[in-house]
Amino acid sequence: PEDLARAVMLYTKGCDGGDAPACWRLASLRAYGRGVPRDVAAALRVLEPACQPGGREACARLGQALASTGDLADLANARTVLTSNCDGGFAPACELLKRLPPPR
Repeated sequence: PEDLARAVMLYTKGCDGGDAPACWRLASLRAYGRGVPRDVAAALRVLEPACQPGGREACARLGQALASTGDLADLANARTVLTSNCDGGFAPACELLKRLPPPR
């Protein structure tokens, strides 16, 4: 069985120690309210520093989280992050980019 509270604790510890996969996993739990109250802003705070060169998964998750806020500025930022990640050859970012609504 899942122990989401323990997962949050372990991912927090890993993220605090600089482990990028722990950060994007923690952010995913926060963004969707699994094991913790849903808090997209907290998820973004975790993902933004993890989205560095080489942090392709974190950048894709950041784009996805930005797009989920419903804010037009966040949607534009999501498009920028995902485009850069897609142009860098990360196919999951390309797939996420295709699902975004067209720019206004």
